[in-house]
Amino acid sequence: MDLVEEKLWIGGLSSALDKKLLRDHGITNIVTIDIKPLPPNGDLHYLFVPAHDVNEQDLFGCFESVFEFIEKGVKSGSVLVHCFHGVSRSATLVISYLQKKYKISSEEGLARLQAVRPSVLPNEGFLAQLRLYGVLMELNKMDSIVSRWYHLQQTANLHCGTPVTLPQGDVSYETTLKCRTCRYVLAYGKDVLYHRPGENPDWKDLSWVRFALSDQQTRIDSCRQAFFVIPPPWITASSAPQGKLLCPKCRSKIGAFSWNQNQKCPCAASYQPGFYFTPSKVDFIANK
Repeated sequence: MDLVEEKLWIGGLSSALDKKLLRDHGITNIVTIDIKPLPPNGDLHYLFVPAHDVNEQDLFGCFESVFEFIEKGVKSGSVLVHCFHGVSRSATLVISYLQKKYKISSEEGLARLQAVRPSVLPNEGFLAQLRLYGVLMELNKMDSIVSRWYHLQQTANLHCGTPVTLPQGDVSYETTLKCRTCRYVLAYGKDVLYHRPGENPDWKDLSWVRFALSDQQTRIDSCRQAFFVIPPPWITASSAPQGKLLCPKCRSKIGAFSWNQNQKCPCAASYQPGFYFTPSKVDFIANK
């Protein structure tokens, strides 16, 4: 078990189970990130994050709740963050905490942690999530089209033909997408995932992340051959894995979608999952 900074420790399972060690170091709060929680131990406070140490595991979605737990915990005692070995999963959570607390990059957070515990090394998937977290905090865009795209891809990995609910973001946006036939509001401007011709939207690609989060003037070279979107509730309410997109009001065909297969834009960009409107079937309308 190693001291990261005052009142914050990192370690493995053996440390978390050592009652004398916990007592000697004043540990009153424990974050467990593993496949099963610890057995309760007296007056200790616990946060359990179920996770495997694999590249595909989502940890980005819990960074904020872990930060809040640690911040609260260090006010009343000391906090131990642990996984099985104290190398990858627990290190990822501690680095995300350092990033937010000190407004530093994931690289600097990793360097600070390795200075006190040289063995730590998050897997490549976790490192990518930490880099994304850093850029979104830098741009003050935690609740953004990119974070929603990340969560959509995580949801798609779990989609098994059942309706899903996705975060929708702020609906007070300057534009709406309407069906050209009946004027039904299909989506909002903030739902559109922009890409440059031939460029795949990848949250691991920080160049695309910055482009997707840039203002309209910066996106003048974005593709307009298909409008890919974060699906609004009228789409996610369906249990179908793929098919045509029909206007909910007039039933005109306005596009297509797939949860589990690539959807190709005519420019060769690829989305998975993919939900797109055909430009000739919809209109962008500026709100007054």
